[in-house]
Amino acid sequence: MYVRVYEQLGQPPEKRQPDFVRIILIDPAGILKNSDKLREDFRSKLEDKFNNLDPDWLKQANLRFRVEYRSNEPSNEEKARFGKLDFPVYLLGNQHGYKTIQDFMTQHKIPKTIKKQDLFDIAKECWEQKDTRGCGIPSGEGFRKVGFIKTHRVFEDATGDLWQAFVNVTAHEIGHMGNRLQHSKKGLMKYPVPLNVEIDFDKDDKYQFLNDLQRLRRLREQTILNKPKPKIREFRWIFR
Repeated sequence: MYVRVYEQLGQPPEKRQPDFVRIILIDPAGILKNSDKLREDFRSKLEDKFNNLDPDWLKQANLRFRVEYRSNEPSNEEKARFGKLDFPVYLLGNQHGYKTIQDFMTQHKIPKTIKKQDLFDIAKECWEQKDTRGCGIPSGEGFRKVGFIKTHRVFEDATGDLWQAFVNVTAHEIGHMGNRLQHSKKGLMKYPVPLNVEIDFDKDDKYQFLNDLQRLRRLREQTILNKPKPKIREFRWIFR
C-alpha cells in the first residue's frame, strides 16, 4: 500500500488540529495601536467569548476561534483572499465616511445583493445613522462578509470598562456577519446592545451562528475537493 508523504492515516479525531475561525480586527488608522492594555483586553476577551459560546459543541465540531489584531490595512489582494472561516472587522473612526465602507466592501468582493436586498444601500444607511455603533455585512449563501465598528461611538457611549463595550459591539456585528439579519428581543443581538455588562447570544441566535459556521466549513471543504490534485512526487511504504 502506498500513501502520499503529506497524508496522515489513522489519526484519531481528538488528535486532529481544529479548524480555526479567524476574527481579524483591522485598525487601518491605528486607533488602538498605542493602547496596549485596552487592545489586548479587547482581543483576548473577544476570543474567550466566542470560544465559550458552547465549548462542547465546538469541541465536537472541532472548531476554535482565534482573534487577531492588525494595525496595518491588508492589500487588496489579501482582502480578496480572506477565506470562508475568516471574519474581518474594521475598527474605524469619525474620519471614515461611507466612501471608505464602500471601497472596503468592493475590495472584499462583497456581492451587490443578497436575497434581493442591496447590501451597499444597507451599509450606507447603517453607517450614516448617528446612533449606530457598527455594521455587519452578512454572507448569505456565499462566504464574503465584513464588519465595521464606529470606535468613536464606542468611546463616547461606554459607561464601564472600554474593553467590555468593544467586545459587545464587535460580537453583535459578527452575529450579523453570521447571517443573523434581524435584531432580537434579548441577548447579544438586541438593539442597542448593552455596553457595560457581560451578555451572551440568545440560544436561537447562538446556534444559528454556529450552524452557519458549519455551512461555511462545508463550502471550504468543497472548494478544496474541487482543486486540481497535486502531482505525486514521492511514495513511502506503509506495509511491507
